[in-house]
Amino acid sequence: MTENWIRLYDAADEIFSLKPWNLFAVTDLAEIHLEGEDEPCYVSMTGMFEEDPGISVYKGQKGLVSFSNYINLVDSVPKYVTESRKNSLDLIWGPREELKKRDMDVIKSINRKYRGRDVWPLFRELRTGFERWYLTDEEVVTMAEVLEGLAEAYRELMAARKLIDMEEGGRILWQKDEVSGEWSAELLSPVQKIEAVTEGCIITDELLIRRLKRMKRNTAVLELDLPYIPIPIGGKNGRERARYPRILMLADGMKERAVDRYYLKGPVDPKDAVLSSLINYIEEEGRPPAIYVRSTEVYSIIGHLCMSIGVEVSLTTSLRGLDHCVEDMIIYMATEEELE
Repeated sequence: MTENWIRLYDAADEIFSLKPWNLFAVTDLAEIHLEGEDEPCYVSMTGMFEEDPGISVYKGQKGLVSFSNYINLVDSVPKYVTESRKNSLDLIWGPREELKKRDMDVIKSINRKYRGRDVWPLFRELRTGFERWYLTDEEVVTMAEVLEGLAEAYRELMAARKLIDMEEGGRILWQKDEVSGEWSAELLSPVQKIEAVTEGCIITDELLIRRLKRMKRNTAVLELDLPYIPIPIGGKNGRERARYPRILMLADGMKERAVDRYYLKGPVDPKDAVLSSLINYIEEEGRPPAIYVRSTEVYSIIGHLCMSIGVEVSLTTSLRGLDHCVEDMIIYMATEEELE
């Protein structure tokens, strides 16, 4: 396994020397095809502006959806949303203090030395609902191959002076020609916004629909989401990966007050939790004129029911009242964790 780590750090050092983020913004992509893999990996970079230089690798179509969601949310939602929902293999160059003992053990085992503050490579796997974690042996190989392909593609396109013409959101392609067997790079048009396809909930209980339609109207504007709270739970003192708890949060957006809050534990189906919370609210408080949601997942759960009872549902990135409630929770949970 030492050979794979050497290969990965060699590739990372080469990328750092090339500094492709001087030309690539975070919205630009590199599409890297790997030998023997059916789907490509997609690479995004940070470092063009004030942020630390870094590489994010998204695997296959699911990874592309994750990238698209991240890019379309990163500047318009709180950090707790984007950081807990990203799915990628990440490499960040930063200060030595951010590395754990496990990272330093790898660096020492391959006799690698770094001089300077923001030059230390840190590798992590990001997965929805879990804290950042160390790469597996398979992920080390994947990351090394992707970085090698990225370096080759970048050098080839730079030599041909093609990157000068790249438009915002553009992407470069690195793949093997099936006929000649030669690897080559080319410039492609930007990737369009991609949404995850989520199966909707169809409510067939006509008695329930009629009962809810008879409920009085109120004036509350509700906000509904299923966020992860980025406070690690479990993990056994860093030896195992901790998870992030997920909650259902129903808030009065105007009053910035939680109406309902429910921790999703074990086998609880988010669909059941969301519908139960919304139905209970309407039966007790009446029908709101509108409900705002952030994700297509939540939209698909409540969309049919709300349409059937005359409640408007809108997708938005801004849930100010709900975010205020969630961020208060995060502060409280973080304080409790420190006191333990």
